[in-house]
Amino acid sequence: MAAEAFRGLSGWMEAKGLYRNSDVQAYFNKKVHGILKGLNRTMIGWDEISDGNLPSDVVIQSWRGREALHQVVRRGGRGILSHGFYLDHLEKSAAHYAVDPQGLELGTESNILGGEACMWAELTSHENIESRIWPRALAVAERLWSPRTVQDVQDMHRRLWVTDTRLGLLGLSRHLENSRRMLQRLAPMEDLSSVELLASLLEPTGLHERNPGHSPRYTALTPLNRLADALLAESKSAQQFNGAVGIIQRFLPTRGNATALSIWAAKHDSPEFAQSVKHIRASLMAWKTLDSIALLAHRNRGLHEAAEVGIVVAAMSRLILPALPHPLGSVRDGVEDGTGVKLGTARVLLQRMEAACRSSEITLGVLPGLKSLLHNSDLMP
Repeated sequence: MAAEAFRGLSGWMEAKGLYRNSDVQAYFNKKVHGILKGLNRTMIGWDEISDGNLPSDVVIQSWRGREALHQVVRRGGRGILSHGFYLDHLEKSAAHYAVDPQGLELGTESNILGGEACMWAELTSHENIESRIWPRALAVAERLWSPRTVQDVQDMHRRLWVTDTRLGLLGLSRHLENSRRMLQRLAPMEDLSSVELLASLLEPTGLHERNPGHSPRYTALTPLNRLADALLAESKSAQQFNGAVGIIQRFLPTRGNATALSIWAAKHDSPEFAQSVKHIRASLMAWKTLDSIALLAHRNRGLHEAAEVGIVVAAMSRLILPALPHPLGSVRDGVEDGTGVKLGTARVLLQRMEAACRSSEITLGVLPGLKSLLHNSDLMP
């Protein structure tokens, strides 16, 4: 049957002068275009149909990137950008905000109609799909309706989290309550305050990391009941902590500078510096007890992925806290003054964290900030 169908198709292709599969696709697209044109509708399709010599009134939606979109525009066509706006890849809101669909040359902007945020559902359920869309879709929306000169990521984040809260209060999104419910299901009879605290620092990995095309691990029948499935797509706590670390790094004196202490003292008058120090210290104080999750995991197998991550975060916090009050102490050098930290210990912890996150298909959102504190000298007075 298949052989007969193939011979019939080959004969039809030869009669039509079509010699490649791409020729058949182009033939089909032109037929569809004619039908839609007759119905006063606009045809839209992915990048691939742009290779079929279609009329310029066809709108191309580009998943392959800005350059593919700009090639269409240079030929006089119109387009929409999706590359960079795939929410299922679980990129940060700042990454989406940085994607600008506009043309490279003046005069082409009117042919770029905008963009579209895409949400593929291989790793979503009715419970966590909203957490994969919100609030990052808000960053995409603002990017597309804002002038190109609007680039203040920090201010975008400030408004993003306010709007995220409003979505829940207005009943427009249930991603926050759904996340808490999914976490509770990992240990139904437990007080999960420590688990929720840890979860606020974690993020799930995206589609390509969890279900790579060359060796997919998930099917439509795979239960989405792991820690990674319950997490929100982007950690507000991680963004705030890493931001605070970035602020104090701007104030750090140069190591070995004879005037380091005087420079440091002068920076104490900065409210921004003082607030960042306070935030970092309070965060580490809260996180240093997260190894208690291991006790919960003994009674609840659903928490075993959280246990190792909690242990390492707690150890890192305890490692950093004693080093904070010493302006000339260095985590990197491992100063032996009763509060210094040896790099060997830090390196082992980082390796354990990497292994735990990889096996659990998650990322520790605050890891960039923790790494900076572990490896930076002259941390705080």
